[in-house]
This record gives sequence, C-alpha cells and structure tokens, in this order.
Amino acid sequence: MFDVEAVFLYPWAILLKELKMFGFFEMLTYIAVLLVGFFYVWKKGILDWAETRKRVDGKTVLGSPDQRAARLPSISKELLAAGGDKS
Repeated sequence: MFDVEAVFLYPWAILLKELKMFGFFEMLTYIAVLLVGFFYVWKKGILDWAETRKRVDGKTVLGSPDQRAARLPSISKELLAAGGDKS
C-alpha cells in the first residue's frame, strides 16, 4: 500500500503550483486516509514481523505473522494469500 503512495505523490509534487490550494488540501485528505490505514494495521500488530509472547487469561500465547494476519478482516486475508508465497 505504501509503495503505491509514491506513485500519487510524484505527479502531485510536479503540478503543485498549478493545483494551488485545492490540490494541497486534496493531498492532505489523501495522506490522512493513508495514516488511518497505517495506524489501523499498527494497532492490530500486523507490522510486527517477529514472534511475540503475550499473556492472555494467565497463559503465554505466541504470536506469529500468520496468527496476526488471522486477525485481519477477510478481504485482507484474501489479499495476503494472493500476494504471499511461502515456498
């Protein structure tokens, strides 16, 4: 998701003077939407790729990237499955 962000930022930066304040506020809106998505996946723990140990109801639970991916909504699971090859 964040690699595609640069594709939209580059043309905007080139045309910023022509777009004036309208273009500036549109890009602020775009960046705000990206930040909401970033904080969502950060809060879910998806960006932490290392195994973690958590205490849940007095038990130690290991969390792997696959286990964290299981907490994503179903559409994100499909996207992860399509993009990731474990072989």
